[in-house]
Amino acid sequence: ISFGMIPISAITIYAVVLEREKRIKQQEILSGISPLVYWLSRCAVDYSLYSVTLIGITALVSFLNIIGLCGDHLPGSVVLFLFFGLSINPFIYVHTFFFNNANSATTSVLLIHSLTSIGLYIAFVCSKVPDLGISDEVAKSIEYVGYLFPNFNLLGGLYKLGVSEALCSNLEKINND
Repeated sequence: ISFGMIPISAITIYAVVLEREKRIKQQEILSGISPLVYWLSRCAVDYSLYSVTLIGITALVSFLNIIGLCGDHLPGSVVLFLFFGLSINPFIYVHTFFFNNANSATTSVLLIHSLTSIGLYIAFVCSKVPDLGISDEVAKSIEYVGYLFPNFNLLGGLYKLGVSEALCSNLEKINND
């Protein structure tokens, strides 16, 4: 699911950098639109596009009956995806200031988000394995760096929802016995 969210980031950064590349943003500001109105309208467009994605993800999770994300945990997964959408767009907007070419921005964001969502989370999980001998300070450092990235937080939330489902089902089995 986390990999499926990466193209949304790429679409967002492509549109914003393309507007700057083609000088559309400057034309709007010269027309009298304040930067605040520009960014608020940009946010409204991006969040409306993300809301379509959110509805699609929720329907897909419910239809496929994904364990840990549907049933009693559906409200938690919806809140997780909602907050991911609220955090990813500002994160992408910060990235837009580093690029002048929309294609390079898209490629870089795809690479950065792929590495942070999977790479950092794998490093975080591996740092929790006692046999590897990684100190608690290193594990905490990886965790704190990961918290800066929305994709890392999405994976962490999905993991916690899955663990919660496993605990609930095990407790039900114990109570039934």
